[in-house]
Amino acid sequence: MKKGLLILIIYLVSVSAYAQKVSLGLKASPGLAWFKSDTKGIKSNGSKLGFSYGAIVDFLFTENYGLGSGLFINHVGGKLEFQQIDTTQIASKVDYRLQYINIPITLKMRTNEIGYFRYFGQFGIQPGINLGAKGTIEALGLKSDIENAKDDINTFNISLVVGLGTMYNFSGNTSLVLGIEWNNGFSDVFKGDEAKGKTNFLVANVGVIF
Repeated sequence: MKKGLLILIIYLVSVSAYAQKVSLGLKASPGLAWFKSDTKGIKSNGSKLGFSYGAIVDFLFTENYGLGSGLFINHVGGKLEFQQIDTTQIASKVDYRLQYINIPITLKMRTNEIGYFRYFGQFGIQPGINLGAKGTIEALGLKSDIENAKDDINTFNISLVVGLGTMYNFSGNTSLVLGIEWNNGFSDVFKGDEAKGKTNFLVANVGVIF
């Protein structure tokens, strides 16, 4: 895990050497998070409010395309419903709250400036490392905290990132960024074979690039 993170950082530093321009900024992203499970007897039981925040780093090779990256803290999670075997009766409900540190790597394409606006799209992957996990379980009418919830969660997570947005230039190199973004999990969130699930996170982005 540490080697993979080191390789990723070295890669981004190498990319910066070939970029014509490096833009930095800050971003905050409220949204909705939920789990998708293909395990028999386990299904999603609704979404949760999520939040992401951190630093934007864009490596531009021309005015119209480059690599989008950054460092973000994502607060996601979801609710799962466990059914009894061979019945449709609910055995328990679990609510997970997860925290990840993410370094996305996306291809970012943007238009020429139209008035004070640019429009962009981005597509790529987002590796993440779990920083914490909390949860509650409800069974037989009783609700309790899950002890050591992080023991249920895989350390590494990776998701597909698709985003659209606009940039409004209001002073020199400073631009307001607005957009929407979807993170679709590739890897299984949970350890072991008893439960399988992937994260989904739909957010509205608000940020500033300098």
